[in-house]
Amino acid sequence: MPKRRSVRTKGRQSTPESPQLSEEPLVIVVDGEAVTSWIPVGRVVGVFGVKGGVKIAPLTELAATAVSFERVWSRDASGNAREWVCRTGHPQGKGAVLFLEGIEDRDTAETLRGLEFSIPRAWLPETEEGEFYWADLIGCRVVLEDGSPFGSVEHLFDTGANDVIVVRDTSGAERLIPFIDDVVISVEIDNKQIVIRLLDGL
Repeated sequence: MPKRRSVRTKGRQSTPESPQLSEEPLVIVVDGEAVTSWIPVGRVVGVFGVKGGVKIAPLTELAATAVSFERVWSRDASGNAREWVCRTGHPQGKGAVLFLEGIEDRDTAETLRGLEFSIPRAWLPETEEGEFYWADLIGCRVVLEDGSPFGSVEHLFDTGANDVIVVRDTSGAERLIPFIDDVVISVEIDNKQIVIRLLDGL
């Protein structure tokens, strides 16, 4: 059986201290279909050159491959969404540099600083057996192996050795659950449920 692992799609929703731009769900028609599930890719942190390039800091491990997406979407503090067409770009470290249609000079590029770019969840590559995107784990209810409720996943973080799911248990306490085979018995993404076995010390 493949080792259980999660695939990082960190973004706004995976860290409690990250700013929420709007409480309303983002619904946009993309290629004739209404898209309601989005994955944050990166945030504009600076400009590149004098021809309108923007530097993208990673919010997910997909940031360096953002240049492969023909389009990205942003949302401002008022909840207004905008589609951006990517003219060209290149990876830069763990992030990327993008050149967007309509952004032709350094001053205009500077106005984009702080924007977060997202893509439809459906554009993500399929995971392999035993792999799960962080964004799919957040919000899952967590139950013990006997079926009793335990809590729900609020966010995740990476220890270096393994990922940890942060669960708000039924008493309201925060519990740190390692995302490893000895603890996580099953993950049912379609049912938004994770079954765990509590080891001593958890």
